[in-house]
Parts: sequence; structure tokens; C-alpha cells
Amino acid sequence: MAKDMTDSSSWVRLNVGGKLFCTTIGTLTLREPDSMLAAMFSGRHTLKHEDGYVLIDRDGDYFGDILNWLRDGDVPSLEAHAYKQLLKEAEYFQLSGLIDGIQISDFTRMEVIKCIQSPEKRFRGVNLSRLDLSKLDLSEIDFSYACLRNVSFSCANLYQAKFWKADIDGATFCDSDLRESVFTEAKIGGVSFVGANLEHTNFSRANLEGATFCDSDLRGSVFTEAKIGGVSFVGANLGANHKDTNFSRANLERTNFSRANLSAGIDLSKLDLNMTNFSNARLSNVQYIEVACPLPPTRVIFDNATLEKCEFVKSNIQGASLRSACLINCSFVEADLSNAILQDADVTNTDLEGAILKQANMEGIKLSNTNLKGANLVNA
Repeated sequence: MAKDMTDSSSWVRLNVGGKLFCTTIGTLTLREPDSMLAAMFSGRHTLKHEDGYVLIDRDGDYFGDILNWLRDGDVPSLEAHAYKQLLKEAEYFQLSGLIDGIQISDFTRMEVIKCIQSPEKRFRGVNLSRLDLSKLDLSEIDFSYACLRNVSFSCANLYQAKFWKADIDGATFCDSDLRESVFTEAKIGGVSFVGANLEHTNFSRANLEGATFCDSDLRGSVFTEAKIGGVSFVGANLGANHKDTNFSRANLERTNFSRANLSAGIDLSKLDLNMTNFSNARLSNVQYIEVACPLPPTRVIFDNATLEKCEFVKSNIQGASLRSACLINCSFVEADLSNAILQDADVTNTDLEGAILKQANMEGIKLSNTNLKGANLVNA
């Protein structure tokens, strides 16, 4: 047996509180090398055996969850009371990663319902992790500094709610009403806002990386200095009929605006749009002006997009893809479009005076009333 303990691929049978398990030495030792389990199966200790099973005097009802976490690193979805018992087992086996991953709420759903009926309506700094708060009226409630990881707010009324500096990773706000809410400096990685109403919501300096805003209403929202890399705005409404959505000093690298509406004069100047996707989007009166060195050349994707009255004056958008895009009354004066793809694009009434179009693909381009005065078309 001692020989098997040194081989991570060796299988071992366990009897934990009367429940039987079969796993490998590697599963028990590799993810948490400093844990009690890793020490037990390191080959340095004598273990008690019976009928070919290693005996462990702990609660077997939760050991399966521990094994699954050791295998794949995912914290299981359990009821609140079950998390408390799982936490006890994790602490006994000294599984620090699992201990950190288990978030036990300070309240139950019913306790939250009772609290929101009181005059205070404040949940500042509390832990509500993994609670189901869907469909509740949580308008004007203060969740600042709260831990809201993996909470479901789907279909909830969160009008003017405050999430300042809250930890909201993995939460769900699908189809919720978040008008005029505040997420300033919040941690919002991987959050779903699909179909949510976020008009005039403030995301200043928030970390939104990996969040999803598909088909949401973001008119008039503020993203000043927010981290938006990799966020999906597919089909979202970011403009028209309201005060402009504000992305000043935000990082939009790898952001997906496919099918989004970015009208009403949104200013994207001086932002990092490298690999940002605007395919099939509608952009009206959008500005991306004088974006040049020291920023690196950016490959922006506008395939099949409609760009009307947009300004790209003196911008460096080398290699941009505008395949089959409709560019009506746009200005690319002195812009650098070297190696850009304009295949089958419609540039009706577009101003390309002084633009650099070296080696650009202009096959099938429609040039009705297009100004190409002074443009560099070498090898285009």
C-alpha cells in the first residue's frame, strides 16, 4: 500500500462514515497539497484499513462534494444549511481553496423579504451569496460593500439600488429593472444582465470583464474608466432618445457589440478597441477621432454594420474589417485604413479625403458620391 501512495494514478478505496468511495491518490493530493488529505495519502502515515478500505471517521454525506471539488474545482450548488456542514468538513480536511469558495449568506430569502418591508432597507456589507432574490421588489435598497456572489436577481425590481464596491461576481440580473442604479467600483465579473433595463445606470470604475449585456437597455448609462474587456453587448441598446451612453477612458478591448444600437453620439475616441466587434451593429453619430500613435494599430470589426454620420477623422484603424458595411455620410478624413477590408462596402457620400488606403481590399466597393481627394490608394 505504501508503494501505491507515492503514485498519483493509483486507486484507493475509502470508507467515510460508512459511505464508500473510490478515487485516485492524485485526486486526494494534487489540488490541495498542504491539506490534511494530502498528508494522509502522502505515504508518510499509517492509515487504518478494513476490508480493503481506508477508514475515515467523518460525515460521508458531504465527502462526495469534497471529492468533486478536488477533481474539478467547482463549488457545488447546495442549500444554505448544507453549505455550513460542507464548510465544517472542508475546515477539518484543511482544504483552503474550498473554504474560500464557500460563501454562506447572512440571511435567508424569507429574512430578506422581512427586512425589505422595514423602513431601513439596507444590506450594506452583508453576505447574501447564492441567495435566490428573483422577482422581489428591491428598489432603492443599499447593497454597497455587500458580497452578492452568484445571487439571482432575475426579474427583480432594483430601481435606484446601490451596489457601490459590492462583490457581485457570477450574479444574475436577467430581465431585471436596474434603472438609475449604481455599480461604481463594483466587482461584476461574469455577471448576466441579459434583457435587463439599465437606463442611466452608473458603472464607473467597475470591473465588468466577462459580463453579458445581451439585448439589454443601456441608454444613458455611464462606463467611465470601467474594465469592459471581453464583455458582450450583443443586441444591446446603447443610444437614441436619451442622454448618450458614456464610455470615457474605458477599456473596450475584445468587447462584442454585435447587433447593438450605438446611436445618439457616443464618443469612443482614445479608447482601446483592439479586436472589438461591431458586426451587424448600428452606429449613428459615433465618434472615434484622432486615435493614433502612441496607441497601437487596432483591428476593429464592422462587418455588415450600418455606420451613419460617424466620424473617424485622423484615426488609426489599420486592418479594420468593414466587409459589406454601409457607411453613409461618414468621415474618414486623414484616417489610416491601411490593409483594411472594405469588400462590398457601401461608402455613399463618405468623406475619405487624405485617407491612407494602402493595400486595402476594396473589391466590390460602392463609391457613390465618395470623396477620395488626396487619398493614398497604393495597391488598394
